[in-house]
Amino acid sequence: MGKLSAFIGVLVLVVVTYFLWWNRFPPFDGHGEPVPVAVADVVIAMEEVQVQGTAHFATRLSRSWPKSLFREERTLWFFPLFAPKDIESRQIHVMVASDDAPDRLTSFEDMVVEGWARPPAARMDTESEQAFRAAGYTFDETYVLIETFGPSE
Repeated sequence: MGKLSAFIGVLVLVVVTYFLWWNRFPPFDGHGEPVPVAVADVVIAMEEVQVQGTAHFATRLSRSWPKSLFREERTLWFFPLFAPKDIESRQIHVMVASDDAPDRLTSFEDMVVEGWARPPAARMDTESEQAFRAAGYTFDETYVLIETFGPSE
């Protein structure tokens, strides 16, 4: 019985640690130096990235997450990021989840985004994807979400 209890205890510790790491809760809320990457080269396997490109703000979409034990309430704004100066493309390879709301009068903006490369399902949902499809965008098979480091960083 003692070995089973030890195994279950270790298993619970591993699951809790993974949950804290995945959601960037303390003590995993810091980040390293972002690596500069071209928009087309971003993949989910990368950790911290820095991408320079042109953001399209045709669809202004945000989602909110309620306050939790480790974090205050959070609202993320979503927008696609394309190669620099590209205002024509409609196939999304990089979607950005940012704590900063885009300016209401801006349709396109050249910017540098720093954050974690993550699978889209980490923050996007089907309704959000449908909103972008309704605006005329399509999604690359391997599209990536970049969640910015946050407002305090």
